[in-house]
Amino acid sequence: MGCSAAMVPYTRDPQKKLANAKDLFEYQDRPLPAERFIREAIDDFKKANDDIGLADAYRLYGFFFQSEAVGRWGSHYRRQGFLDKSATFEGRKNKTLEYFEEARALYSDHHVYDRLSNVDLHMGFAYERVGQRLPACKAYDRALEDYKNNTEANPGAKPTIPDGFSSFTDFLNAQKRRAKCS
Repeated sequence: MGCSAAMVPYTRDPQKKLANAKDLFEYQDRPLPAERFIREAIDDFKKANDDIGLADAYRLYGFFFQSEAVGRWGSHYRRQGFLDKSATFEGRKNKTLEYFEEARALYSDHHVYDRLSNVDLHMGFAYERVGQRLPACKAYDRALEDYKNNTEANPGAKPTIPDGFSSFTDFLNAQKRRAKCS
C-alpha cells in the first residue's frame, strides 16, 4: 500500500480520489495534491468510459479552480502553473467555467438532472464572479429547468436549499433577483 499525498491513504477508486481531493482543497489548504487526485480520477474515468464519473471529476475541477485554497497558493501557481497546462492563475475563473461546461454536457447527455442543476447553479455564481450577468441569468434559468426535470424523473427528490427559502424555486428566484435578471 502506497501513499499519494502525505497523510492520505492510497486508493484506486476514482470517486474516493475525488473525495480526498475535495477534502484537501476545501478543508486542509492543500491544493497541490488535490489537483493531482482530480487529474488521476479524470484519467481513471476516461479509461473506464465512465461519463458520469468523468462529469463528477470535471465539476470538482471547476470547484478547485475557484477555491480559496488555490487563491492562497497564487504565488506558487504563478511560478509553477497547474497540472492542466492550459490553465493560468489569472485565468482560473474562466477555467472554472470550462470545466463546469464539460461536466454539464456529460450530465445533460445522461439526464443526470440533480447534478446538472447543481452545475448550472454554480455556473450562474461563477458567471457573476467574472461580471457576466446575462450568462449567469441563463445558467439560473437552466438550473430551474433541470430541477423541474429532476422532480419529474425522481418525484421523491429533495434538493438541499439554504435556510430561509421555502423551495429550490424560491432560492433560484432570489438568485435571479439578486443578479438583476429580467
